[in-house]
Amino acid sequence: MFRNEQLLPLIHTVLIELLVLLNSSANRLSLYLLSLFHKNYINLSLFLLEYQAIFEETEFLSVRLN
Repeated sequence: MFRNEQLLPLIHTVLIELLVLLNSSANRLSLYLLSLFHKNYINLSLFLLEYQAIFEETEFLSVRLN
């Protein structure tokens, strides 16, 4: 079984990979924001949830306008 200390680097790596996979025009902003939050995983998780919601809403609106 993993300890929290062992899981945090893995979670951090996975979050970086997810950010890179997001909208390519937002990659630089995403990586900059990641650097701001990298020591606080709870805030980063909340940020990612909000970012995902904004991204999905923008994608929905762009499909709807086309």
